[in-house]
Amino acid sequence: MRKLDNREKRLAVLTFVVVTSGLLYVRVLEPVAKTWLETLAETRNAENRLANLQTLAKDRSVIENDYSRLVDSSDGGESEAGFLASLLMRVESLGRSAGLQVTAIKPLGKSQEKVFDRYAVEVSARGEPNQLILFLHSLQDPANLLVADRLTVMVGRTSPRLTLTLLVSKMRIAEKRSEN
Repeated sequence: MRKLDNREKRLAVLTFVVVTSGLLYVRVLEPVAKTWLETLAETRNAENRLANLQTLAKDRSVIENDYSRLVDSSDGGESEAGFLASLLMRVESLGRSAGLQVTAIKPLGKSQEKVFDRYAVEVSARGEPNQLILFLHSLQDPANLLVADRLTVMVGRTSPRLTLTLLVSKMRIAEKRSEN
């Protein structure tokens, strides 16, 4: 075998260094850097989740009270007929307390959603604009959990000036349904 001259030795050493550096980068440095960056991202996500959980833990009693109130007001252990009857009475009571002349209340039944049942009633009433505003405000009060879905108002010339038809609904946590 012949002896390599200086130029060939340098070229061989340079080739060895380049190949070794490439393998070292691909097999060691790049995986380590990738793992480090993934770990850093996971750490940041965990810190954000921890901060959110600490906020929730701080507000735990408020959240539990709100949840209990919502469950009690949306279900209350009543039968479906009892729930609908209490909804009708509540809507009529709110209308009368606002000063409206409630002329008719008609239950429209329920529609099923994923976790809730939505019960709807149609209210017909007569009154003045300020009474209508007071009624709508009392419906939207979070304590009532009622929603005014549709409002039709007709203006007349005699007192009371407004005749309105309103679709009001309330959600109730659905009883467990069988999965089909």
